[in-house]
Amino acid sequence: MNESELENEKNVDLNIEAAKQLEFMAENERKRKELLDQIPFENEDIIKRLRQLDEPIRLFAETDSERHKRLKNLVYTLQEKSNEEKNISKSVPKAETHSTELWYHEGPEELISARLWIGYYSLCRVQDRLSNERMLSKKPEFEKAAKFQEVQKRFNAFEYRSSQLGDDRPLTYCQVS
Repeated sequence: MNESELENEKNVDLNIEAAKQLEFMAENERKRKELLDQIPFENEDIIKRLRQLDEPIRLFAETDSERHKRLKNLVYTLQEKSNEEKNISKSVPKAETHSTELWYHEGPEELISARLWIGYYSLCRVQDRLSNERMLSKKPEFEKAAKFQEVQKRFNAFEYRSSQLGDDRPLTYCQVS
């Protein structure tokens, strides 16, 4: 190979690198424009978007234009983080999240007896509940209404009282007795 051929190869390599760099810059510019299209200009839309991102709607003494800039910066940082995560996930092979292998382990006798007791207790409660439902379905409507009114009277006897504190002062008040 002579010197002119070497220079031609270097020029071709440089042209390829320049083309790749231009392509990369064009891709970044396209992504930036897409992000700008996602950022709203109306104040109500900006507030909705900030709420979606779980960000404060307004910082102290923040103007509408500052809020728009803050939203733009948030969207850029979130986009960069997602791109980094995509790059990391591409480079690191994903591990299998669950195993398809059947795994069985015999527990101690206490565990077996506790499970049997829970099952027996649940079945007894189900039988009682179903028999009560059958009896209730056979009762006439006026008896059901009378029972409902009796329960309602008992609930009306309750008084609600409770409080929540914000700093040092109560915000709401109710009582249950």
